[in-house]
Amino acid sequence: MLKIGITGGIGSGKSEVCLYFNQLNIASINADEIAKNVIHIDKSIQNQLREKFGDNIFVSKKLNTNQLASIVFTDKKKLAILNSIIHPKTIEEIKKEIFLLSEKKHTYILIESAIIFENNLQNMFDYTLLVTSNLDLRIERIKLKTNLREEDILKRIKMQMNEESKKKISDFIIENNETKLELKQKVTFFHKIFSAISRTKK
Repeated sequence: MLKIGITGGIGSGKSEVCLYFNQLNIASINADEIAKNVIHIDKSIQNQLREKFGDNIFVSKKLNTNQLASIVFTDKKKLAILNSIIHPKTIEEIKKEIFLLSEKKHTYILIESAIIFENNLQNMFDYTLLVTSNLDLRIERIKLKTNLREEDILKRIKMQMNEESKKKISDFIIENNETKLELKQKVTFFHKIFSAISRTKK
């Protein structure tokens, strides 16, 4: 079973790409969702977060993601601290999910994470697929999904590795600057590629 790491900056459209793969009956794992669940159920991680970032990042025992984001997305050191607390357990859970999917004899699966390269996780996967998009489009998409100001959006984008650097180390690239139909066609194209590669590795 091939493991494909799908990555891309905020607003690039990587989740939409995963959705189109899902429509082709390809299973995917969302690292962000796993990380949120880890925080929700792991008391030790909650205590570490409270210690480092304050009690006010939790409201009625639930993580206030906006409050936490306002702290870490303006300070790379604090973001690194957050990642050091959450990532080990998140990666452990991702590996468990990969194992469970491997038992179901999938041709290939997707693991979606925005920070594969930032955290040097590319060796977890057989191939990486980078989703890129023009800055203006990324900003527009984020505005549609959130209440963030453009200034705050740009801060978050700058906290991630720039796309040109990611392009140099990605195995495959999807440019998401056109219509949804064209994006679906690109996903179908890569689906054929990954399926063919998987057959050759059996």
